[in-house]
Amino acid sequence: MDPVHARTDCWKVLVSHFDHRAGRIVHRSVNACIAPLCSVADKAITTIEGISSAGKLHPIQERLVESNGSQCGFCTPGIVMSVYSLLQSEENPTLEQLESSLDGNLCRCTGYRPIVDALSALCRTSCGNANGDIEDIGKTKAPLQQTISDPDLAVANDPNTVAGTSKAPASLNFPKDLIYKVPTRLVLGQEEDSTMWFRPITMKELLYLKDLHRSNARIAVGFTELGIEKHFKRSRFPSCISPVSVPEMTAIRISDVGLELGAAVTISDLDAALAHAIDTMDPLKTIFFKEFRQQIRRFAGHSVRNVGSIGGNLITASPISDLNPLHSACSSILTFESMSRGARTTTADKLFITYRVVDCRDDEVLVKVTIPFSPPPETHFRAFKVSRRRDDDIAIVCAGMFMRLHPVNRSILQCSLAFGGMAPVTLQAKETSRYCIGKTFSSSLFKDIIPILQRDLPLPDNAPGGMAHYRRTLALSLVLKFFLAVSGNDSRDSAATSAFTRPPCKGLQYFNVSPPLPSECIGKGIAHKAGKLHVTGTATYSDDTAVRPRALYAALVTSTKPHALLRAVRWEKALAAPGVHSYLDHESVPGSNAMGPVVLDEELFASKEVHCVGAVIGAVLADTDEHAQDAARLVEIDYEPLPFVLTIQEAIAAGSFFEPLHPLSIETGNLDAALQRSEVIVEGAVNVGAQEHFYMEPQTCIATPGEDNEIEVVTSTQNPTKAQTYAAKALGIERNRVVVRVKRLGGGFGGKETRSVFVSSIAAVGAAASRRQVRCVLPRDVDMCITGTRHAFYATYRIGSTRDGYLQAADIQLYSNGGCSQDLSVPVMERAIFHAENAYLVPALRCVGKVCRTNTPSNTAFRGFGGPQSMFIAETWMEHLARTLSIDRHDLIRRNLLRAVPDSMTYFGQAIPDCPLTQMWSDLMRVADVENRRAEAQRFNSESKYVKKGIACVPTKFGMSFTLKFMNQASALVHVYTDGTVLVSHGGTEMGQGLHTKMCAVAAHELGIGFDQVHISETATDKVANTQPTAASVSADLNGAAIQDACRQINERLAPFRAQLPPEATFAEVVTLANFNRACLSAYGFYRTPDLDFSWESGKGRPFHYFSYGVACAEVQLDCLTGDILVQRVDIIHDVGDSLNPTIDIGQIEGGFVQGYGLFCLEELVTTPQGALFTRGPSTYKIPSCTDIPVDFRVTLHQDESRATTSKLTTIYSSKGVGEPPLFLGSSVFFAAKEAVYAYRDDPSYFQLDSPATCERLRLACSAAIGRNLYSDSC
Repeated sequence: MDPVHARTDCWKVLVSHFDHRAGRIVHRSVNACIAPLCSVADKAITTIEGISSAGKLHPIQERLVESNGSQCGFCTPGIVMSVYSLLQSEENPTLEQLESSLDGNLCRCTGYRPIVDALSALCRTSCGNANGDIEDIGKTKAPLQQTISDPDLAVANDPNTVAGTSKAPASLNFPKDLIYKVPTRLVLGQEEDSTMWFRPITMKELLYLKDLHRSNARIAVGFTELGIEKHFKRSRFPSCISPVSVPEMTAIRISDVGLELGAAVTISDLDAALAHAIDTMDPLKTIFFKEFRQQIRRFAGHSVRNVGSIGGNLITASPISDLNPLHSACSSILTFESMSRGARTTTADKLFITYRVVDCRDDEVLVKVTIPFSPPPETHFRAFKVSRRRDDDIAIVCAGMFMRLHPVNRSILQCSLAFGGMAPVTLQAKETSRYCIGKTFSSSLFKDIIPILQRDLPLPDNAPGGMAHYRRTLALSLVLKFFLAVSGNDSRDSAATSAFTRPPCKGLQYFNVSPPLPSECIGKGIAHKAGKLHVTGTATYSDDTAVRPRALYAALVTSTKPHALLRAVRWEKALAAPGVHSYLDHESVPGSNAMGPVVLDEELFASKEVHCVGAVIGAVLADTDEHAQDAARLVEIDYEPLPFVLTIQEAIAAGSFFEPLHPLSIETGNLDAALQRSEVIVEGAVNVGAQEHFYMEPQTCIATPGEDNEIEVVTSTQNPTKAQTYAAKALGIERNRVVVRVKRLGGGFGGKETRSVFVSSIAAVGAAASRRQVRCVLPRDVDMCITGTRHAFYATYRIGSTRDGYLQAADIQLYSNGGCSQDLSVPVMERAIFHAENAYLVPALRCVGKVCRTNTPSNTAFRGFGGPQSMFIAETWMEHLARTLSIDRHDLIRRNLLRAVPDSMTYFGQAIPDCPLTQMWSDLMRVADVENRRAEAQRFNSESKYVKKGIACVPTKFGMSFTLKFMNQASALVHVYTDGTVLVSHGGTEMGQGLHTKMCAVAAHELGIGFDQVHISETATDKVANTQPTAASVSADLNGAAIQDACRQINERLAPFRAQLPPEATFAEVVTLANFNRACLSAYGFYRTPDLDFSWESGKGRPFHYFSYGVACAEVQLDCLTGDILVQRVDIIHDVGDSLNPTIDIGQIEGGFVQGYGLFCLEELVTTPQGALFTRGPSTYKIPSCTDIPVDFRVTLHQDESRATTSKLTTIYSSKGVGEPPLFLGSSVFFAAKEAVYAYRDDPSYFQLDSPATCERLRLACSAAIGRNLYSDSC
């Protein structure tokens, strides 16, 4: 089991076996990280390395490469294998099947759109509009290119080719001997160690084994639950019995009662069996089946459904199981058998006793589940599930509801309402059901049952899982939905009662295909340099570094208290554990234990006091990662608790702030006078939540000792020089003895700028102490608990304007949660202050920032670096003002946008005379057809009672430079070889943003050679020294200019030799001649950003080289009864100057937008009252998935028609950075959702809605209005 992949669902394989009963080969994708090897005996395993043939990429791989469907590449193998599995089972899949196959795959980089677009060409239907017109932006004359997932991409008249690649999937060469191999009994393991795996082949053997081992044996089918318990909860199972080869356990048949299923039938096979029954039987008998299928579509991910079983899901007895409420509501029949007592039956509504305890005796096996036919005459049955994320997410509340009515008088003959998420077990609302039976059904009956339902579902405020009030309101809302569906009288209810359907997504991208710079590679959509490596699984990451003999693995020992003195740390038990080599703590550090990227206010190992849960106290070194992790849990720590502060509000009350070296404030104009002149003043406050980086590759480091105090560090960091500096500092050696190497990162987003150096320093200390290679890969939960997040913000504001909506004054106070140390919190607050105005002209503005010191892990850099939080606050007060003035929000934005006039400048005095925002805003209104779509949304809202639409647009202006002047520099080393190839080294790291691809293009263009002749191997401190972090979205600006400088030096040296050769001489011939004449073919380039200067004392200056601009429009549909949103369409126009690579830039825009959407609408970090992180993995922390992205996703690269502005840029080829600026545009979804809430509330008055706008917050924002509609304010 690979601890890196196991926590991200990235590592999937294809498992194939011959089904002797069906006479066919079955192909299923499986999460290899939790599947035990024993479970795939007698089956064929295909990994990503095995799907190409003779060096030729599979069509899936080709499409992803050509469409830039990978960025960091860490998740790509899982995506490839999921779709490969689909193509082995479906020769011509639909787009719906494609998206279904992708659920369970998470990608933090791409925003999913290029993945879906790339692979949709392999489907039999297309989601694009083949005849869509390409609209000109403004009066732009330059040609645009439209990229669209439609049949136009296919080679004409050839259905088996797509964009020059084979569409027909290569068939899998299934081993013939497995076709004829009959399943045999299997016994694996060592009985003396009590770790056994049994695979019986008859029911008698199965019952015998269960009787023999009883509670010491677990029935294991898919290992989806047991795998989590084993690997993440460290549970131990003496024996496992796999029943998959017992024919009765996988049998499926239609009986007189219903659909009979062996308990080991997988959820995928259950779905197929239900579909077959629905297609072939009387629809009146399959009403239950249809709702089971609806629920299965949202059951975990595809690879989990492929192996998880119907019986396992029941016996696991999760209180938030998706299917158990349905079983309970329709009274599925369960058959148990034991060796001594034979068979017995019960129904699912009687199965659940208490939390995770069911009515199954220790010698019994659940052998059969029967889902009954729906009874006549008038049966109503509905399945419901509400979760943070639509797919591949655990339920907040789920339900199965059944009601049978008399066909004439509509009296209720049967009623069963079952809920998950409302108690420690799947719970029946029995009193409510009894009350309903015999009553005549009417929609008004709902009013009568509300108090009864509340008694049936008495969820306490302190219920595990939190959100108690929301869950109580959801239960009422879901019952209302059911009653409305049964009633079916009001067409305005149909949107709320109909089954959810989401069409496949589609994308449109517009960019210039004739860039102004004549070049073969600059301005062209060249595929990602490592794309082929990503899709074939051959791209190497830090943890792929070869394991040296006698290598050791490090596991961290961390604090469980938010603030305490360390009274005793006892590690003797850990040292005595199997495989343990040694224990490290502060006394093991030969150099300095003091750490901190800016201020040395942290310790590598806590020595006397811990300041947060997750503070590192020590590390165990052992011969395997599992031994190290197990031993780390044996370390005993005695604490003396101290008072602690966790939140911004608590810090404000306690006066707990960091003291920066300069005042964190900027003021322009006479604020007091401007406020006095203002005709309207609004005051308010808003919170912006934190965000977990959730890079796919966890923090990873491999440190290897060398001779004479040398240490080589291979690590996943955005900051090699910082890793080098602090490893040397901790070891007490010179920096020239430490070499840090970075091949690539599996995502970073700022989370590996500073926090990674703690991991690399610990590994280096361990390597130096043991004289062995030390590997430290943080488990996902540990990574999330200790490495910090995006800063949460709280702001108060006082805004003044004229009555016609022109801004006059803004007084803004920002607070951020810095955590227990400064890290980069002060620079983050500085950037937040710089962006306090967002994109607006405010004559008098004061912004003051304070960084709160709390007892939480130190928060750190994250894409946008404080800018998105500050701009969100600005949009909040703009919305507040618009509502107060009764002015359309979009009109208010238009009136106050910074303009392209000679005296235009930011509130801190930086001139921006060429600001294109007004033109971009006008373009957005037109190309997105905003006004017509708003009118259509209003019409929809007038006809729909509980589902509303909202549309909102936002602008952004993002400053491009490090705000600390000295950091705006870069170096590069360029080697030219006599075969005409070039090796480039620069200070930037590749983490998916395509930096190396762009840098190769710069070198190729400057030297006049082909793109493929340039290579970048790695980023290393022995090649380029004193580098700056890959951050601030300026790495292409800085490193590109340094590479350009180096290449021009080489060109100058080559010029005399070019003159001696004919014009048609190759580059190799030129450099060979130069080499014979002893000319240097290597050069070291350097660049520093010009004209940067800012004074915090005066609050004036030019902190940024330039600004990047963008605008976005989002349309959402909100289910006001649940808070669930569907993003129907997004239009983005973004300014990237003259793009170095438009397809890579568009990928960054889409990925940044989706990450911003997650920040403002989906991702929520939850901390316990004692400071421990609750959302510490993908099961509880939800980033956007494939089905969360906009259904219609359109991106346009803004064009400066006259190039009057772009030509003035002093960046590399007049390009602009693109990584961070688009992220804020994701807030358009937040404000669109809020518009939908306004439509439901039917009250234009402003209300505060904090970020993220989760389903809980959105539903509760509708509560008062819903309460009126539900006849009870309690809703």
